[in-house]
Amino acid sequence: MTSTLDRPDFAARPIHGPNEVRSALEPYATDETLALYDQQVEQASKDAIELDSGEPLAKVLSHWWDVAQVARGAIEPERRGSGREEFIEAWEAAHPGEKLDLA
Repeated sequence: MTSTLDRPDFAARPIHGPNEVRSALEPYATDETLALYDQQVEQASKDAIELDSGEPLAKVLSHWWDVAQVARGAIEPERRGSGREEFIEAWEAAHPGEKLDLA
């Protein structure tokens, strides 16, 4: 049986292959990080075949490409939340009179 994988809907970004991404990571990554990368690519490849969609692999490759670009200083890391102090302040503001137990 032959299958054609759907091209993921990442039209705004170029797709980088597994070898290209791994090569970009190698100067910055530890052996453990590269092993994690290899494991995630392998699992995403299996998922892509099972789902008949290239999206799982494209997501993994896109994530690791960004990691390599951040490590090299080409892009800034995405900030996904506030820092510890902002979190504590927001929690205590939402719970007047209480202190967040950090122990």
